[in-house]
Amino acid sequence: YDVDNVFNYANPRIHQRFNMHCLSAFNIDSSQMTYQHVRDLAITLSYMIKNITAPIIGFMIFHGTDTMS
Repeated sequence: YDVDNVFNYANPRIHQRFNMHCLSAFNIDSSQMTYQHVRDLAITLSYMIKNITAPIIGFMIFHGTDTMS
């Protein structure tokens, strides 16, 4: 999915309020997601929190429904 399209669908003015950056971590089907992928996401987010100097409100992670099982 194109994350910008998701945000525009939810609220077209969201980009006016927030400076958002999108990163595609994995290009796999959600049924292929493993604990190693989750671990890698946690490591990446921890690194970003420690090293990005701009104020960060939070992170949003999109995943497929198969990931939930």
